[in-house]
Amino acid sequence: MLKTDAPQIDTATNTKEEVNPPGEQGDFRLMHAARSRLKLELQGLAFAVTHGATPEEYARFLWGTGAQRWMGKDSPAADEYLLKEEEAMSHLFPWIKAQRVKMSPTEAEAVLLGGCLGGWGEKRFNLARSLGLFRKEVCRYCIEACRVWGEQLGLKVVPVPKCRAGCRLTVSREAAAGAACDTDGQRP
Repeated sequence: MLKTDAPQIDTATNTKEEVNPPGEQGDFRLMHAARSRLKLELQGLAFAVTHGATPEEYARFLWGTGAQRWMGKDSPAADEYLLKEEEAMSHLFPWIKAQRVKMSPTEAEAVLLGGCLGGWGEKRFNLARSLGLFRKEVCRYCIEACRVWGEQLGLKVVPVPKCRAGCRLTVSREAAAGAACDTDGQRP
């Protein structure tokens, strides 16, 4: 496998950048595939926004189905879900490192360091900007994508953007859907 530490030209921003995130010796092909996948996803978001959709609408369109199939079950525990997300991120976003804060079947939390689902490094939103997107649009898309994906599994998945300190991803088991209500509309 080809590994290199030589700077590469980022065609989206025409800037030199390291092939691997700072301090990492990841595989060049994995990073290239991850960046290509990110670019494709952000290009889709840019296209949707340019044609009048909100970031939330595009997230619901893209992530509104398939969570049970991906997870392999209908109702995972919060910690089980977060572990599966961490595994997926290690392949799709290898620049992100998850630092676990809390892990239990009902609540799980991690801080995402080294970047976010919108990019990596000091200038993590360069690719998004080169496509005409604002950071706020990328964050709105990410928040809604996580929400709608987790909702399919009966989970509340909430990313809290903290650009410099790393995004915080919390997962919790939602109350049973359709629980009975008394006559004045309050949950029992």
